[in-house]
Amino acid sequence: MSCVSCDVQNPTMTHRCSWANSNEILRQYHDEEWGRPLHDDRALFEMLILEGMSCGLSWEIILKKREHMREVFDNFDLYPITKRISSRSF
Repeated sequence: MSCVSCDVQNPTMTHRCSWANSNEILRQYHDEEWGRPLHDDRALFEMLILEGMSCGLSWEIILKKREHMREVFDNFDLYPITKRISSRSF
């Protein structure tokens, strides 16, 4: 496993970027998601929304709110979201 930011090569990920050592949610994000390419539309949409929501907030706060955001955004599935939007009259 490689960490793009800290350039550490370690299959057990016992070495982490310093920012990931402050709490469990950041450690988990670093070890399981950080630096890994995404090819799934749902996962890409999720990251797009989360990044947009992070404006002025720490990434830790966004990760703590992630499960709630998944509920609000239909698990980031575009089809139910577009169906709701298209049924609205503007």
